[in-house]
Amino acid sequence: MGEEVSDECLAFLKAVSEMMPEKCKIPGGPPTRTIEIAGAKIEIPSAEVEKLSGEYHELTFEEKVAKMEEESTWLRNMSAGWIGSVLPFYEPGTPEFEKARKSYAHSVAEGIVAKYAA
Repeated sequence: MGEEVSDECLAFLKAVSEMMPEKCKIPGGPPTRTIEIAGAKIEIPSAEVEKLSGEYHELTFEEKVAKMEEESTWLRNMSAGWIGSVLPFYEPGTPEFEKARKSYAHSVAEGIVAKYAA
């Protein structure tokens, strides 16, 4: 039937698909953006980044961070998952877990705003 696509071709197609929206100003951009926080690379849904330049555009740095913390389901879920895997001795729902989750979510939100909306 058909030939298998080489790894080199797949890597090329992936690179082009990630570069084209930004270079050619195609709406929507890549499905995720990457940020590094405390040595960890975090994939952020582009929709989260787009809010910063869209509906949150006129807010201050601190207001954007607070809005992300308040409204982003992705940020809540990601930070809860990270705390659960890195600090398994904290039980979800306990005050200690929530304090750690909120602290991590705040750091991530600050990093996202600093990189994409400062």
